[in-house]
Amino acid sequence: MRRLMTVFLVLTLSLVLALGACAQPAPAPSPTPAPPPAPKPSPTPTASPSPATSPEPKPVSATDFYKSNPVTIVCPYAAGGGTDFAARLVAAFWLDAVGGDARIKNVPGGGTIIGTNTVWAAKPDGLTLELLPFNNLTGTTLLEEPGVQYKIDKFNYLGMFGDEPWVFAVGKNQPYKSVVDLQKVKGLKFGNISKTGGGALGLALLVHLLGLEDATIVGGFNSTPEMTLSAARGEIVGMLLPAGTVKTESDKGYTKPVAVIGFEKSALFPDIPPISQVLKLSAESERLLKVHAAWKAGRVLLAPPGVSDDRVEFLRTSFDKMVNLAGFKQHATDRYQIFEPPLKGQQVSKLIAEALTISKADLAAMNKLVTKYVQ
Repeated sequence: MRRLMTVFLVLTLSLVLALGACAQPAPAPSPTPAPPPAPKPSPTPTASPSPATSPEPKPVSATDFYKSNPVTIVCPYAAGGGTDFAARLVAAFWLDAVGGDARIKNVPGGGTIIGTNTVWAAKPDGLTLELLPFNNLTGTTLLEEPGVQYKIDKFNYLGMFGDEPWVFAVGKNQPYKSVVDLQKVKGLKFGNISKTGGGALGLALLVHLLGLEDATIVGGFNSTPEMTLSAARGEIVGMLLPAGTVKTESDKGYTKPVAVIGFEKSALFPDIPPISQVLKLSAESERLLKVHAAWKAGRVLLAPPGVSDDRVEFLRTSFDKMVNLAGFKQHATDRYQIFEPPLKGQQVSKLIAEALTISKADLAAMNKLVTKYVQ
């Protein structure tokens, strides 16, 4: 029994030893991997310096602008007439009044429409101006002349000078001493430059008042000297012109005054009666004669729409200064004889606004006369 117990223990021990020899040792546990190192914070980028900016240019004053830049004054007539003289007078005193230079550009044609269209479309920098008679602005607009691209209430008006009464004049060698003498003649021919200007409208009204049914008013003239020379040759009987221009052309031996188309005499021709004293006017005729007063003969200086307020104001102030210079007034008086008080730009704008209120009925009556008599 004891021996059996011993054998059992030996066998058990042998079995344990055999099994232990066959078993593989357990692998050592893998070490827990270390967490990856936290990324180092990127350094805050240094902002790139902004490029240096140039300082805002200092605005150029209107005074300096016009000292440095010459202006172009458009005259919508050929050289040699009263309007051309007025434009050149302004250019001659531009330096004294404005401080810069001015040059004249004659753009005749279309009864001033071509030149005025040119200024209407000009760059609105204040360097393109126009000088023309007030009546050309009102006439071409109110009577809806074909080809007009401008709106007269949109221009910048700088001022007006040289306003005068309208005087009917005939060729120097014509036998007529009164408009009544014209009623005895058939087929009379008169001259004009602009179909809807004050000269043509006044002539059409005169022809109507005198009952000259077969008379005609012909155009095609580009300047007053051209037209008055035609009268001196006897090609036309006469024309309607501002008083000072009639005086100038009379002094040349081309024309002689016969009547003032209006209600008052001209100081230049104290012996020449106004038409209102020569003819008995109906209520309608008197009203139309008053309407014709909106076709003033004064010369207007204007700028296109869109010019900056500071430049317009500077030009208006300069115009006022110019027309009051002793030299300017002297030269103007030499040409116009009577130097009517000039008007400021704001006053011209007001006259334009008033002209635009003339009734359609009166305008239709005037237009009917123009259509009937003016070629």
